[in-house]
Amino acid sequence: MSVDRELAGQPAVADLPGWTRVGNKLVKSFATDDFHAAARFVERVATAAEAADRYPDITIHAGVVTIELPLEKRAGASEADLAFARRIQRLIGDHHHPVGLAGP
Repeated sequence: MSVDRELAGQPAVADLPGWTRVGNKLVKSFATDDFHAAARFVERVATAAEAADRYPDITIHAGVVTIELPLEKRAGASEADLAFARRIQRLIGDHHHPVGLAGP
């Protein structure tokens, strides 16, 4: 099965839980403990994005960060796209909660 078919409206791949394909982007929301934790996470993503020459759209609402990673190819996700999404997963580490379960 091609990577693109695995992404079509479903979780991306087993090691990228929660990522979905929306149009020509991989999208995931991360809930952190508070706005400051969200901002620190965004700073780490921005540093990694600059180093990788990738520029995701990032939205912060309270403690929730939504990342929209444009895919390099119109036909689907490349290994580079998946590698960058994995990098973002590692940046959040254990400092997040599933969306909807973050503390008050």
